[in-house]
Amino acid sequence: MRIITYFTKPFSVSPLAFKRCLDHISWLFSQESYTSQLCHLDFILSLSFFYHLSVSNSNITSMAEALLSVVLEQLVSLTRKQIEEEVRLVVNVDREVENLIFHFNAIQAVLQDAEERQVKEANVRNWLRNLEDVSYDINDVLDEWNTELLKHQIEKEEEKEGKNVALTKRKVCFFIPSPSVCFGSIGKVIMRRDIAVRIKEINEKLSEIAILRKNYNFLENTIRATEKLERVETSSFVQVSSIIGREEEKNRLMSMLLSESSQQGKSPFVIPIVGMGGLGKTAFAQLVYNDENIKTHFKPRIWVCVSDPFEEIKIARAIAEALNKDDNRINSTSLQPLLECINEYISGKKFLIFLDDVWTPTISNWEPLMEALQNSAIGSRILVTTRKETVATVMGAPADHVIHLTILSDQDCLQLFNKIAFFNRERDDQLEDIGRKIVKKCNGLPLAAKTLASLMRYKKTRKEWVDVLDNKIWDYKKNDLIEYWMSQEYLSMKGDSEKEIIIGQQYFDNLVMRSFFQDFGKDRVNDDIIACKMHDILHDFVQFVTKNECFIMEMAESCKEKNMVVDNKVRHLNIMSTYNDSFPVSIYNCKGLRTLVISTSKLPLLPSDSFSKLKSIRTLKLNENSIKEVPESIGGLVHLRYLDLSQNKELKELPDSVGNLFNLETLRLIDCFKLRELPVSLRKLVNLKHLYIEGCYTLKVPKEIGRLRNLQILDWLCLQDGGDDDEGIFKLGDLGNLEQLQGSLCIRNLNLAKDGSEAKNAELVNKKNLLHLTLHFLYGISEPNLKHEEILNGFQVHTNLESLTIWGNHTTTLCPSWMMSCHNLRRLEFSYVPFCGVLAPPVP
Repeated sequence: MRIITYFTKPFSVSPLAFKRCLDHISWLFSQESYTSQLCHLDFILSLSFFYHLSVSNSNITSMAEALLSVVLEQLVSLTRKQIEEEVRLVVNVDREVENLIFHFNAIQAVLQDAEERQVKEANVRNWLRNLEDVSYDINDVLDEWNTELLKHQIEKEEEKEGKNVALTKRKVCFFIPSPSVCFGSIGKVIMRRDIAVRIKEINEKLSEIAILRKNYNFLENTIRATEKLERVETSSFVQVSSIIGREEEKNRLMSMLLSESSQQGKSPFVIPIVGMGGLGKTAFAQLVYNDENIKTHFKPRIWVCVSDPFEEIKIARAIAEALNKDDNRINSTSLQPLLECINEYISGKKFLIFLDDVWTPTISNWEPLMEALQNSAIGSRILVTTRKETVATVMGAPADHVIHLTILSDQDCLQLFNKIAFFNRERDDQLEDIGRKIVKKCNGLPLAAKTLASLMRYKKTRKEWVDVLDNKIWDYKKNDLIEYWMSQEYLSMKGDSEKEIIIGQQYFDNLVMRSFFQDFGKDRVNDDIIACKMHDILHDFVQFVTKNECFIMEMAESCKEKNMVVDNKVRHLNIMSTYNDSFPVSIYNCKGLRTLVISTSKLPLLPSDSFSKLKSIRTLKLNENSIKEVPESIGGLVHLRYLDLSQNKELKELPDSVGNLFNLETLRLIDCFKLRELPVSLRKLVNLKHLYIEGCYTLKVPKEIGRLRNLQILDWLCLQDGGDDDEGIFKLGDLGNLEQLQGSLCIRNLNLAKDGSEAKNAELVNKKNLLHLTLHFLYGISEPNLKHEEILNGFQVHTNLESLTIWGNHTTTLCPSWMMSCHNLRRLEFSYVPFCGVLAPPVP
């Protein structure tokens, strides 16, 4: 067994967290299983690499503090909901709820001190872990309470539609964490009693924790200070011989710097150097800054390390001090005296100012500084290094003045690697060959090449080099990551799913910008990143940071699963292999498990009670296995937000109890080729946002799916002939009810649509966020088909559509009038259109 994280909350490493990692290194390297994978120097380098790329200006937020914030929000929200619903599903807990809020607020006030002290004090560390456990427990109970309120709402809607009698006759059971009961007053009473008792028990534990805090004499701090990451400050000095490549970029930049022209008649003008972390922007700027021609041409030259945040007073003081360090105004804490000082000493001079590592300027804090520099001589320049394209825009730099730094060539990257890896040692043909393969994994990033080369410098044997070469590359898809984060409530915005997605994209973009990922896969239409990889060195570090909660289980053939013990504190578990390809019952010990991934590719059977003991799960991935049947007990996972059963090619049906997963947001059934139909009970999944059914060619989708008004992603709709039950089948026109659809949609078997009116009723014209559309008709028809033309002309799409693909359409004219309104269309594809002779809209 070894440690791993698959679904880690997006985080930034503060100096305190980084220090904590270093303090735990001695423990880490005492573990034989880990040292066999990563030597002491390797780990130090991986930490340094991560630290260099980590987020600056971050709040130190412990898991305990994050959980407390979520729980307090839940308590307030649930109290409000009970009032709004005019129903008391949980009684006699008002005082308990008040006590919970009181204790949580009291504990929250000392968390900063506890977080700092737990690095060295084991008893404080244990106190925090106990607090986390209680916070997880109350989070689960409150989520169940909220789910019961949601169930109550659904019951009322069912009653309004006259369906409550039918449901009672069928005895549809709701698998709630208390004993499974059917709809009815008895079930409600049991649930109320269960939640009330558990809240009282948890409150007693929390009360003990709150009392114990007094034993540690924590310092209270009701207002959390923001701790800024102490990034290494750069300077203008560099060993020129250590910089390899960049000749073309240097020649272009030198030409722009030494030219006497000015930007739009202004002086100075800004030249941004833009590129992702690790590309060597600072080293490139240092190379140019120290060029003899630059030294002669500009007087003065000023280097300022800006970093994050963009503090105009700090920057102005650095410039003023470089101009005249004896001027008393440089000690001012106000901006105006500093700008006056700069304006006075810069007058008539041709200067060069380097602003290194710029992150977050705004127009309001950049313009005053720029105005103070306006009376300089023609030809003055401001050179800026940044990872963010928006910085160039804020600073007013035209597109043709931006230097986009790209990756090094393979040859330059190899030269840089060899220069460091073989420093003060003889070359070895075998090691050089392995090194060449290692360099390919760097993808042209100078920082990655230097980091790995520094690591290899101290490795002497071929085996050590091969071990590094064989490090894994971890694949991720952007949307998958965002949906994982949503399922764990890391992006919680009080039910505003659109904001959650935006925040998730911002998290992902930040991780990309800070070089967490590499080797990007991009969308062929708009060049957006849709997939990426993470190098094993960085992955190992993330594993270490989350070692207490995240594990991976890999079973050797000689190791029987029954002897494997998983810590009951584990929250996220990935099972890569199991004994005898059977369900690992040892995980039942993990009562608080929130993520379960089983990726053995061979798991054939799920026991009937497989989920009855794992009721806290939020994320469940069982894709790419051999599952034929999903047990009814899955309906008991009331916290479940994410369920992936994709590529279980023998799976034929889902149990009705799936409809009891009221909190489910994402359901993935991609390439379940034998899946025949979705249960009608899915109509109750009012929180479902993402339904993926691509590759389910024979799947009958029930008409009730049209009731899921929050559904945002429906990637695939393969129209079916309903036969005797045709009225119960989801038809093309039913898409009109799904107003929130966005992203991509493929509609297949369009030949089964009744006529053009069905296409019109789909109301695609109202789906402004639906950007990619595929219309798939039928193969193998030997003559033109007028019905195809009628259906195609019946569609109306929103002008935001970016890509359109039409397959198997058997008409002679393949350009309906509505296509001319697609002003944002970037990609248009026609496939298998054997009778098309005209690609133009009809003339009115």
